Amino acid sequence: MKNVILSSYSAKRPKNSSVSTHIHSANEFVYYNTCSGYSIIDNQTYEIKPNTFAIIPARTQHHEVHNKDGSLFYTGFYCEDLPIPAGVYDDDFYGNFKNLAHQIWEEFQSNCNDKKEMLNVLCQKLLIMLRRKANEPELQPKDLSFAKRYIEENYHSKIKFAELAENCGFGYDYFRHRFKAVYGVSPQQHLINIRLESAKKILESSSMNCTETAYSCGFSDAAQFSTMYKKRFGVAPKKDKNQVD
Repeated sequence: MKNVILSSYSAKRPKNSSVSTHIHSANEFVYYNTCSGYSIIDNQTYEIKPNTFAIIPARTQHHEVHNKDGSLFYTGFYCEDLPIPAGVYDDDFYGNFKNLAHQIWEEFQSNCNDKKEMLNVLCQKLLIMLRRKANEPELQPKDLSFAKRYIEENYHSKIKFAELAENCGFGYDYFRHRFKAVYGVSPQQHLINIRLESAKKILESSSMNCTETAYSCGFSDAAQFSTMYKKRFGVAPKKDKNQVD
């Protein structure tokens, strides 16, 4: 079989919707016009943002989660050898992949003469553009360890997680999901854990009282600190302090 486009459609994805795990017999080119969320392709998690696109090889398990209303273009196609690995990629500055996705969709819906030939041309164009994308200078993978280290070094201060995510190059929802997948806890819970561990050390080794300890570790509410401390260590901080004294 030659390189050929097999299907194309546009779709809307409602907020807080998901597409369950599935596979297709064809390769997929999915252009996310306004979607936001994440896609898991062959057990790898990728962020979905407006003006990104996914390449999903045939017979590869994948599913999507959408956290806001959005629209997309889907194209199923066959080729003997995909020129780029599975994943989610950014469009170029000029939006050429978006234009191509829309052009494929329009042609597939049309009844124009030579429709099949035009779709074959568009499939060749898609493969050439993907080949060029694959040959772009390789970017270093985004490293969550920066965020983890930042939290651990600044736990006593107020941390704005949306800004931290942006500084790491992530959308907030994807950042939160990916952080938990890698480290087993959310960024917020990691911060709380660090604060509580630090508070325990202070109570055991200094003359600071419970309220002073809470504020020094970044808690803004002493009562909330006491509740969290007891839940974490099984004893109230005041009692822990008295036992040490």
